[in-house]
Amino acid sequence: MIDWLDTSLFTLGETLTVPRMWAVMALFSAALAWGAWRKRHSPSLWGLVSFGAFVLASEFVRSFIPNARQEFARGEKPSAAYVLWSDPAFRSDFVLVVLVLALLVLVIRLIVVLRRYSGATYLSATEETVVTRLAHWRASAMGSAVVLCLPLILWIWTVLWLVFVADYDNIVVPALGFIALAIVAGVLWTWLEGSWRTATLLALTAAALLGQWRFNVTRPPTSMFESSGAVPVFMPLIPIILGLLIAAAVRRSWSQRQPATLAWQLGLLAWGLALVGWLVKFMGYYDYQNSYAFDLGSVLEAPVRWLAALSEYYYRLIPRTAAAEDNFAQMGRMQAGLAFLVGGIVWLAVAAHVVWQLPRRAVKGSLLDEVIRLSRVRLSLQQRRYVLAFVLILPALALRTFTTFYPFLQTIILSVQKYNPAFPPRRYVALANFERLSTDLVVRESLEFTLLFVVVSTFFQVLLGLIIAHLLNANFRLRGLARTISLIPWAIPMVVAAIGFRWMFDDQFGMIPDLLRRIGYTEKWLVNPENSRVAVTFVNVWKSTPFAALLLLAGLQGISQELYEAAKVDGANWFDALRFITVPMLLPIIVTISMFLLVWQLAVFDLPFAMTGGGPGFATTVVAQKVYYEINSLNFSYAAAISIALVIVVTLVGGLGIFTLRRVEVSA
Repeated sequence: MIDWLDTSLFTLGETLTVPRMWAVMALFSAALAWGAWRKRHSPSLWGLVSFGAFVLASEFVRSFIPNARQEFARGEKPSAAYVLWSDPAFRSDFVLVVLVLALLVLVIRLIVVLRRYSGATYLSATEETVVTRLAHWRASAMGSAVVLCLPLILWIWTVLWLVFVADYDNIVVPALGFIALAIVAGVLWTWLEGSWRTATLLALTAAALLGQWRFNVTRPPTSMFESSGAVPVFMPLIPIILGLLIAAAVRRSWSQRQPATLAWQLGLLAWGLALVGWLVKFMGYYDYQNSYAFDLGSVLEAPVRWLAALSEYYYRLIPRTAAAEDNFAQMGRMQAGLAFLVGGIVWLAVAAHVVWQLPRRAVKGSLLDEVIRLSRVRLSLQQRRYVLAFVLILPALALRTFTTFYPFLQTIILSVQKYNPAFPPRRYVALANFERLSTDLVVRESLEFTLLFVVVSTFFQVLLGLIIAHLLNANFRLRGLARTISLIPWAIPMVVAAIGFRWMFDDQFGMIPDLLRRIGYTEKWLVNPENSRVAVTFVNVWKSTPFAALLLLAGLQGISQELYEAAKVDGANWFDALRFITVPMLLPIIVTISMFLLVWQLAVFDLPFAMTGGGPGFATTVVAQKVYYEINSLNFSYAAAISIALVIVVTLVGGLGIFTLRRVEVSA
């Protein structure tokens, strides 16, 4: 079929070849033009737009794909893109990724549309409240039932198969405990209110974490070839957070008598839980093989595994291997298929606009009328400002494209290859580099320290910054001098501070160990893994706390003193003023600072590298440092995979920060 569509009909001149797919899409565009004519729009305009969109999109894709008929002179090496595209495994996986992304966009769009009709009313495009039709509500309810029931059925089937077919009943107790912990957290959140609810949930979380820590302590020592059965400490947080989210969704939706809305929320939570289970099993494949975390991850990831199993049917149609004599033919066939697929998607977007969004006119219009109407269009002042702004930022956007987006794309391509300049050539290995991450103990230890370092540092930087900002906001003599002195740690370069504190923490000549020995603390610092982590985190807090204090001080000066005076008249003490005035007013700034520090410090490199070199061992090695070590070892592809993993973590943290900030701004 693809060969027939890609066959040439005729050639215009010496360069332009018209394939049969153009003729086929011309017929479809003629049918779409007839639909526009039925709505009294210009058929010529929409026929040309749809056909032109298909041609431009398909030829744009062709321009990026290497030509299978390309010939090389003697001694000329093929480009990296040609080498990659000539691998049948890469072509098969690439087409699968394109199809998955297209289906994902379609499914997300369908879910967004159906969720609009889950309630009794919904907001239209013009922000008007519209009553939901019964047929639309039924479609939304059926969609939510499918999204919710599919993971539930797969989870139940997996548990039953493990217990009755595989005769593995060790999953029963962890599964019941997981469900019980989620139910207890949800019930406590529903029944209790105010400070009682907060205190009880904190006590439940602390008890679960302490119990998990006690369980891990009692495990036997691990070996190189067998795990100890320990469980990640954060594992009890998963059912607690799940129970809270379910309770909040039930309480909000059920009180409004919106079962379809509740089903959508629970369905999306179920798929999110499946993804979390897959991550728990993937990241703990080495350490948790003999623990209940591995068992629970195997059950929770069942929906993700089911979707992945569908790829087997795809690989039967487009295999990852090909004979040498068929490889070039498949390259051309795949190029034509991708061009037709992308062009067809763009054409369908135009067709969807004509069929569902193009309004019916009262007076029939022609192509000339459309041209005249467009020629008479005058931009408003605001629209002209937008155009001017776009023109002004276009150079910066082009610069960022070549300095950021293009290198990032090259990093993605490099992460799916095996490339070492000392051992050429490049070779496509799919996700082998990312699978290696799950068993790389150095990557795991560096990731654990990075997260611990970032979270603890950010907490104390914001807390101490708020205290310092309060002190500097008071009226006292030499306040300007005190504010200037407080910024000195932030003004010192990070490498200078790291080297200085490396000498200060030196066990023989350092000032800090000498002072601690005078009070009875004789432990080593930079040679002890735990103490070295504390030292690096302490230096980071000392260095960046003035930055947080400066921003919080600016926020404090924006709070009216009349609020504090009115609170004092009402009998409020300093703690009440802090709780009900300062913190609520500074909450957007606190969230912004916290997210900025989190994202900024996730990519930290200079402090641990200059202060401890990542040691002792890999105790203070951060993820960026691991990337540096792999690049020095010429393992470029594995370094690229670690970089992509770090980018994903930073993106998730940044997205969570934006979501939290919007919620805080709305509540404020």
